[in-house]
Amino acid sequence: MVESDKSVRQYIPLLLILLVYPYGIGLVAREFVADALVFVTGLVTLFLLHRQGYGDILVFRKPTWKIVRRVILAFLCKLCWAVIVYHFLSSTKNEEALDSWSYTGVQLFLYNLYLLVYGPICEELVFRGYMMRSLAPVSHLQLDVLCSACLFSLGHVLPTGWVLNDFLVYLGSGLIYAILFKKSATIYPVIILHIMWNSLMVL
Repeated sequence: MVESDKSVRQYIPLLLILLVYPYGIGLVAREFVADALVFVTGLVTLFLLHRQGYGDILVFRKPTWKIVRRVILAFLCKLCWAVIVYHFLSSTKNEEALDSWSYTGVQLFLYNLYLLVYGPICEELVFRGYMMRSLAPVSHLQLDVLCSACLFSLGHVLPTGWVLNDFLVYLGSGLIYAILFKKSATIYPVIILHIMWNSLMVL
């Protein structure tokens, strides 16, 4: 019973993180306040990763050609998925909302900083790093990959309203990110891929 209680308690911080980010933050009306909360959530997730013994994924390792090839392959998979989405699905409400925003000056700088730097980093820390390591006991069933991809997708869909099309679009991306993280056993390759992709999207 004690072991069972301990097993349940270890998931409480993960559930709290998910309640706050992205679902809770999505309810914040002021966009830049929400962005600041995302940054704080990333810092809290870093603390929890170390506190619960998952800090090994944050250890920087010298890049190898194997890792580089995996990142390139994952990027190509993202391109293929984008082609499939273009031909068989439609643009998401989240993308339409992003396209409708127009910023200048400091607002534009902060928006790009979020989209290209700490947004992807925080998402990967939460959905890949912390979540998948927390679900390591069921990783042999690939539930860590599936849960990570599903919750990542829901995090992008629910703030603008549930649409199956949108869920499928982000589910594909989430699966690619999750698989790359699992194959790499470190957080940096998937962060790089996420930043690369977001950078391509703003060009």
